[in-house]
Amino acid sequence: MSKKASIAFEDVWQHESIALFTPKDGEQFIEDAKTFVKNLAKMKKIDVGNLSADRAMFLFTRWLELPDYLPLDELENEAEYYFGTDGMDGDNSDLGHYVINLLTGQVVRQLSP
Repeated sequence: MSKKASIAFEDVWQHESIALFTPKDGEQFIEDAKTFVKNLAKMKKIDVGNLSADRAMFLFTRWLELPDYLPLDELENEAEYYFGTDGMDGDNSDLGHYVINLLTGQVVRQLSP
């Protein structure tokens, strides 16, 4: 059964990024976002303390697709993610909306579905 969810990132200035929604595999999606943040902290080229939440979201969307490099004719099948202005701007009715702190990789807020 698919689980709808959304995530956003929060930076050191407590700014929350736009929300990214998924209509399926929400639990794995949330774990992937936490893993992404933990990997960011290990990268020498990125200073997480100066990284904006919006920039982190941009990098996360690129990171989600990196392993596959899909041909253009397959992109339609991969259109499962979509943006919303916040956690209320899409369907996350199964798991809710999670805000993940960029410094800790932990969920700092959760809005119930």
